[in-house]
Amino acid sequence: MKDLECPFCGNVPESRPDFVVCQTDGCAIAGIQISREKWRVRPGPKRKWTDEIKSVVSYLNDAAGTSYRHGTAVTQRFIRARLNEGFTLEDFELVIDDKVMKWGKDEDMADYLRPQTLFGGKFESYLQVAKREEAIDRAEAEIARNKHREIEEERRWQQNR
Repeated sequence: MKDLECPFCGNVPESRPDFVVCQTDGCAIAGIQISREKWRVRPGPKRKWTDEIKSVVSYLNDAAGTSYRHGTAVTQRFIRARLNEGFTLEDFELVIDDKVMKWGKDEDMADYLRPQTLFGGKFESYLQVAKREEAIDRAEAEIARNKHREIEEERRWQQNR
């Protein structure tokens, strides 16, 4: 049955009305009859994320002045892993922007503006730092806007007196 998979080897088993049997050579339970309830439902096809990977790599290349290829297996693996964890394109862009701003002018650090570094195991911590700094920047911008409004109001008040 195509919607089941062997819990040990992951292959599609031979299905009978009352039980299921894995016939895969070398499987720990090959030939053993097991009730249908104990078998895993085979997951649907994994999402490829092709368009998203192209978009992330393109954004990185534009922002960092690099020329990484979206078809490279290593690049795809890192980006796909983060996408499968639920991160969004906006998350990738935020990390890229933050690291390009911080590392882009430093010759030693600019070498690390690459998919393996940006989208590897530290991606979430890079994202949290970028989000915190973005929130601080927004707060500072709001303070500056408010100060500007106060100055403008004071100026108008002085002119109208």
